Amino acid sequence: MPHKETIALIGATTETGQLVVSRLLCLPSLLLLMDGSAERLHSIYHALTEGPEQHRVDLLSCSREASWEADIIIIAENEDRLEAIAARIKEVATGKLVIFITADERIESSLQQWLPYTQVVTVLVRKEAEDRQSFSIAIMESRSKETLQKAHAFFKSLGIENPVHSEQV
Repeated sequence: MPHKETIALIGATTETGQLVVSRLLCLPSLLLLMDGSAERLHSIYHALTEGPEQHRVDLLSCSREASWEADIIIIAENEDRLEAIAARIKEVATGKLVIFITADERIESSLQQWLPYTQVVTVLVRKEAEDRQSFSIAIMESRSKETLQKAHAFFKSLGIENPVHSEQV
């Protein structure tokens, strides 16, 4: 049986996090959802695990634990929480692909300097006006061309078009 990736989503109940969850469900991966709001997290969990389409989803209350188990870490939190999240996951994120997803066009992520031994990609998304559950990638940035290629492949597996602009910084 082929290995299926485990994907941690930190900030699963944020607006951006919920957009990402809807796309991640198309993968045969185990999803580890983590968020500071246990109540909102449980409501998302019940929506995903009840009914005819049950998905492989686990809830975790600790970003470090979620990151430890994950092959790919997605952070959909506000920029002001990034440094604290990076401090918690730093030692367990080494060598992993970490994708910071934001809808804030003014963002200047310092995540790579806080997680020096990870493959960090910052992704600016735009919600599609006609469909509140869809988004497109406007910009994708990383210090590494190889990391950008991994991120492109990951988003392609989610059925998301190539970004408008992608750059190595």
